[in-house]
Amino acid sequence: MDGYFRRIWGNRGIDKVALVNKGVFLMQFQSEESKIRIIEEGDKMFDKKPVVIRPWKQDIDMKKETIDKIPIWIRLTGLDIKYWGKNALMKIAGMVGKPLKVDRATSQKKRLTFARILVKVSINQQYPSKIMFENEYGKIIE
Repeated sequence: MDGYFRRIWGNRGIDKVALVNKGVFLMQFQSEESKIRIIEEGDKMFDKKPVVIRPWKQDIDMKKETIDKIPIWIRLTGLDIKYWGKNALMKIAGMVGKPLKVDRATSQKKRLTFARILVKVSINQQYPSKIMFENEYGKIIE
């Protein structure tokens, strides 16, 4: 995982990476600015699994730390091309959770069968099978 962290964050001042527990890593940074920048960038994906970024606290229990929100990729199928702008996609994805980013194929409109957006959601929430919204003419789009 050390190589993965260095690859995704490049030359961002990661000093050390240590395995603390199964799936839990502790990273030391060369500066406070590097740490803040990586925390602000938020969660990542590795091998189609979420990598949840949390700042370390003195009283943290690494064995009992709970995760209540995770990033997941959602697909919006059958979406008219006029809704493929980043702002529109983020607004639509916001009906499911907190939108984080669109994938490259979606942003470059290279695959028009579905739009794919990374969204942070509560692990306890119910996920909609479809999303409906009102367009600029008052028509309900499904």
